[in-house]
This record gives sequence, C-alpha cells and structure tokens, in this order.
Amino acid sequence: MDRVRSRANTLAMSRDGEEVAERADDALVPDEVKTRIAELEGDPNGFTSVCHDCGIDAWDFEEDGRTVTEEFYVSNELWDAAAPDDEVIRWTTEDGTDLGQGRFVLCLACFERRLGRTLTKDDLGATGRPPNGASRRFRERWTATVSHAVED
Repeated sequence: MDRVRSRANTLAMSRDGEEVAERADDALVPDEVKTRIAELEGDPNGFTSVCHDCGIDAWDFEEDGRTVTEEFYVSNELWDAAAPDDEVIRWTTEDGTDLGQGRFVLCLACFERRLGRTLTKDDLGATGRPPNGASRRFRERWTATVSHAVED
C-alpha cells in the first residue's frame, strides 16, 4: 500500500509499535527527491512537526501528564483528499511501491476535520499495538472499525 511519509528522518516503527531502527527505505529514495527534501528541511517554512492548521506540535505534546504523539501515515489518496494544499514529493520504489513526503504535518483532529470523518484502523494500516507514546485519539483510531462524520 502506498503511504505518505510525514517526515524525512525518523525511527522506523514495527507494526507492533516498537522502534526498530533508522528507516531503511531512505536508501531507496531517489537522489532528486533527497535533494528536494534537503531544500525543504533548510527552509524555515519547510518540514515541521507543528500542525499546519492548529499549531500544536503533533509529534510531541502533553496529554494527561505525559508526552504523546500523533505521527501517522495514510495512503496518498487519503492525504490528497484532506490536504490538497500540501506540496507532496512522490516517487516509486524499485518494487513498485508509491511513496510520498508531505511538506507539512496535520494533527489527527485537523486531518479528520479536513477529511470530514474520523480515521479507522484500515486508514492507518493498523495491526498489533498502537505505537509507543500514541495519543488517546490515535489509540482510539488504531482500533476503530467504523468512521464517524466530523463537522467543521
């Protein structure tokens, strides 16, 4: 399944939510894509973990006295539906997998508001446990089988 990658440099997570290692798929990123990502990372308005819409740090915020994250990945089609204003760099790996790197981040609440519905485990490609440090909302979506309308 094609996935939108939320940032260029991160620890890889297993489907069971365990940190495994630095992402191995960065080696598969074409040089021209690496160059464009580097340009954007050098831009103060480039890649960031701050939600584009509401301004929270979607990958590092306080909830119930602990630091949590809402770093998530969805299909290219779903990201494009919710974030048509994002500049997404796309490429295809040698095995035919379509990948993309978005320029900005959205927290789950803002992504769902834009999409008009809540995400489900199928949207997130969820199996096993949710990632360590996931927010309450993220953990709920990780197991959700039904989507609900979200009003603006």
